[in-house]
Amino acid sequence: MGGKSNWTVVGEIMRSLRAGAGMSLTDASQVLRVSKGHLSHVECGRDRPGVGLIERYEEVFGADGLLWSAYIAARTNRRALPRPATDSRYPVPGDAVRFVRDVTVPDGTVLPPDFTFRKVWRVGNVGSVPWRGRWLARVGSPFGHGIPWSPSRVRIDDTDQGGVVDIEVPLRTQCMGGTAQVRWKIVDEDGWDFFPDPGKLGLLLTIIVDEEAPPPTGSGERR
Repeated sequence: MGGKSNWTVVGEIMRSLRAGAGMSLTDASQVLRVSKGHLSHVECGRDRPGVGLIERYEEVFGADGLLWSAYIAARTNRRALPRPATDSRYPVPGDAVRFVRDVTVPDGTVLPPDFTFRKVWRVGNVGSVPWRGRWLARVGSPFGHGIPWSPSRVRIDDTDQGGVVDIEVPLRTQCMGGTAQVRWKIVDEDGWDFFPDPGKLGLLLTIIVDEEAPPPTGSGERR
């Protein structure tokens, strides 16, 4: 007998989140604004959930990125995020971005293991295209023994031409000591990369985890 499919695992996580919150399938279908039958099929792995349903589960049941990670892993069997720019819509003519600064946790910050913090980058829209419906997607696995945990992606506030936006990502340091680097790219809801050239935008975070490191004041908390 073969192992479970990734979509079955996603459904099981969704069912576990709902059951853990003490919510029936009927009540959940009303709260989440989907039919009870579809929700049942999704939780059984028979139907694939859409992005909107995953977002609502994360929000309603406080999945803390766990469901996003499973969802992205399931989709990766078909295509990785970010996607290569083979769609004729990308790159977008006139689209441009400028890195402004690290607002929190500059590269090389030393942190303790299993430490929760928030990384904020400030970037500017220096092109002629308004940013609408964009996300910051993590490149590679969103968790592992030697790398920090984070959601697979976070929403970027809509930003007009000439505007500046802060992009915030919740993270938790890895349990193993050492240096780790994580990279993100700007994508649309389907995972298409707006800046296919890695030099156009690659938001990086480099941290050093040390068991003896004290928590930085006001930057997070140990689990």
